[in-house]
Amino acid sequence: MGERLCQPTWWQPITPRVLLMVVIVLLAGATLAACDTQSVPKVGHDCGTVQGISDPDEAEKCFWQAYVAQPCAAATLTYIMVDIDLNEIHTITIQPKSGGCAVADTIHGSRGNMLAHTIPLATYSCASLQQRDGGGLVIASCGKEGDIAIPARPTDQVGHVCGTIDELYGIVSNSDGTSPNDIEKCFWQAYTTCKPSTLLDNVTTGFVPTTLHTITIQPAYDLCAVADSVRVSPHMLALPTTYPCTGLIQRNGGLVVTSCGAFGDIIIPPQSPHS
Repeated sequence: MGERLCQPTWWQPITPRVLLMVVIVLLAGATLAACDTQSVPKVGHDCGTVQGISDPDEAEKCFWQAYVAQPCAAATLTYIMVDIDLNEIHTITIQPKSGGCAVADTIHGSRGNMLAHTIPLATYSCASLQQRDGGGLVIASCGKEGDIAIPARPTDQVGHVCGTIDELYGIVSNSDGTSPNDIEKCFWQAYTTCKPSTLLDNVTTGFVPTTLHTITIQPAYDLCAVADSVRVSPHMLALPTTYPCTGLIQRNGGLVVTSCGAFGDIIIPPQSPHS
């Protein structure tokens, strides 16, 4: 295990969601370069993407079930790890081979801030896939990358995750193919029945650090409790500060989460034209 399988010498443009994270890094005085996940071939069923602190549950469950099937089923999971001076994109694949299950990790991205250097596209065979205590996955012994730990679902998320809204300098979009309007519709419908649900609102404006609002709804006695758990870059992996909110309303085609402590009303605009 750990054999280096390939290292092409070309790279592709950055994806919209990673571009958002690049802006965060630039605001922190860093320089970041990354490749497009579309440049890496996928095999079998695409289980989806785990990125930062977005909900990884469905993607990880899909990938684990494919791995433990007899025989294992070909599948792909993309894991994007972004920090102040790090952007790694792991395309992890499993597929049947010689009566077993071959696991491989293709990595690219960049490391470093002011002197950032590109991680060349390279693929490593791995020893196995394991479940972590408390949730998450470990892709074990992937060449010089070693063990790759994929985090469990953040504890501040509840129920169904409707999706992530990206607000970048006033432009509302979503880069995983889901319409922001559909995400907001999902969350509003959940609120009308108080079905436990989560919406992630990732906001970057001007030179203010990026703020991630994890907005949740869930029953609490005879009420429908709404809360906003807030993380601000560069501390996206730290525990959030959580504020109770008074409710959720529709306004001007979007949503407003009302009276959330220090942040007041959280305005989630409708989808921007042509986004």
